[in-house]
Amino acid sequence: MPRVGRPPEKPQATKLQMVHNRLRHRLEPVVIPGKGLARPQASPLPQRHLDVELKVLARDRQVAFFVHGSMVTPQSEQVKNICPLAEFDYDPRMCGRFTRHRPWSEIHEIMGLIGPPPNLQPRYNIAPDQDAITVCTREGGRRIRKMRWGLIPHWAKDPAIGRKLINARAETAAEKPSFRHAFRERRCLVPADGFYEWSGRGRARQPWLIAAKDGGLLAFAGLWSRWRIPEGAMLPGSLAEYRPGDVVETFAILTTAANETVSPIHDRMPVIVPEGAFGPWLAGAAVALDPAPDDLLAAQRVSLHVNNPRNDDPGCLAPATAQLLL
Repeated sequence: MPRVGRPPEKPQATKLQMVHNRLRHRLEPVVIPGKGLARPQASPLPQRHLDVELKVLARDRQVAFFVHGSMVTPQSEQVKNICPLAEFDYDPRMCGRFTRHRPWSEIHEIMGLIGPPPNLQPRYNIAPDQDAITVCTREGGRRIRKMRWGLIPHWAKDPAIGRKLINARAETAAEKPSFRHAFRERRCLVPADGFYEWSGRGRARQPWLIAAKDGGLLAFAGLWSRWRIPEGAMLPGSLAEYRPGDVVETFAILTTAANETVSPIHDRMPVIVPEGAFGPWLAGAAVALDPAPDDLLAAQRVSLHVNNPRNDDPGCLAPATAQLLL
């Protein structure tokens, strides 16, 4: 006679696979509280999701939720202090590369900067985790500031969160914990000659350069933050040159729904601030964060050379064809 009792518990691998599948398809975190703090064992599943690592707590065989190596549960203060779960709506397809190559004397005049024009090198393929030039209001006027692309909130313990915060959705930035302070107090403009997006999938992905039809300067709406490096922080990549106590200034680019030019390639685009709104935006006033006018931009297929972020030269602008999306 079969034994009557509770149904057998699902195998651990099955639990992990279920959570993994939800993350992969929904691109949002799923929290399953874990018990104990034994040394975790890495999951054998492929880590395709962007924001978290799933690991198994060896002691109680409970599924836990790890962000950058730290366990997070709904009751944990780490949810607030390390990386709020609500922030993980990062879309990896949003604006992730741009170019700024015109002479700085032109940018200086167009943006009304004070002080002598700087002699800065042109950039053809600016990527996240790299330094870029922003414009802020400081000391009585608009000045340039070099900042790292990927906003690290002032409360962050781990700078890796900046990799997820290269963009801020214009529709929600005023309320999101990672962006709301900067939205109120620390706005900037990001001068650019164009931005890149990709169409297609896999190896067939085609890069596009999206720029003003008349060749004019674009100014993206940005938010910036000042992060003081805490003791014991792991500093990867170019941050390794810093030391505890140093201050790093970082920024994110606001995005909005795509206009008719960009929508065949992607459903989001950077917020482009018109020249007449430079002052109000930097001053913290209410500014429309709408898609750019449909007749402002043109999109051109460019060389696959731009796919590699290490390539930062005029070859990134080389057209793949003469075709324009008008």
